[in-house]
Amino acid sequence: MARAKTSKSPSASDEERKERRRAANRRSAQKSRYREMVLMDELQKTVAELTKRNAMLKEENEAFRRDLVLLKGVMEERKMRQSMEQTSPLCQRLVNPLTKDTIKAMNMIPRA
Repeated sequence: MARAKTSKSPSASDEERKERRRAANRRSAQKSRYREMVLMDELQKTVAELTKRNAMLKEENEAFRRDLVLLKGVMEERKMRQSMEQTSPLCQRLVNPLTKDTIKAMNMIPRA
C-alpha cells in the first residue's frame, strides 16, 4: 500500500537541512573573503618590494652608464696618446708632461 502524499510544504527536517546548508555557505563565503584579503595584502607587499627594488636597480644602472661613458673617454684619450706617440717625437713632447730635466735641457739651448 502506497503512502498518501501529504501537503507539499517542506518538512521540519528539510528546513533544518536548508538552514545548515545556508550556514555552511556563509562560513565558506567568509573564509573565501578572508583568503582573498590575505592574498591582496601579500600582493600589495610584493608590489611595494618590487617597486623599491626596481628603483634601486634603475639607480645602479644609471651609475653603470655614467661609469661606462667615463671609461670610454679614458680609452679614447689613451688611443689618441698612443697614436700621437707613434706619429712623431714632437707629439710625444706634447703628450707627456714636461719634466724638470726636460725644462733644464730646454733652458740650456741657446736662443737666437
